[in-house]
Amino acid sequence: MEGKYINPRNLLRLMERPAALQERVFTRFFEQAEIAKLTPDERFDYEESVKVYRDLINVVRTAKQKGHRAGLEEGLEKGRAEGLEKGRAEGVLQAKIEDAMKMKRKGFSDNDIAEITGLSLEEVSQI
Repeated sequence: MEGKYINPRNLLRLMERPAALQERVFTRFFEQAEIAKLTPDERFDYEESVKVYRDLINVVRTAKQKGHRAGLEEGLEKGRAEGLEKGRAEGVLQAKIEDAMKMKRKGFSDNDIAEITGLSLEEVSQI
């Protein structure tokens, strides 16, 4: 055999990729080379497993998107309902305060105003 003799002590180093060849593009080339040397049956199995993997990734991604969309819609609906409820409560409170003011102008006692409007004595006295 002509050429250089390979020292068995260096054989393990030959199996490793040099640091200069560890960039992403070279990693991709080495992966492709590994796939190219598969037997037809092994290659078929490999391609099937890649399809299954990609399908799973897409299922998970779709589920996340649907879950995000559903959560967003649920949050908006809940926020609207809470906003309406708060608005109604503030409106009712405002109406009670206006009624209490009218009653004070007419000379009603704070106790009577509190009883009629449902406001506390403290709230009535601050009006």
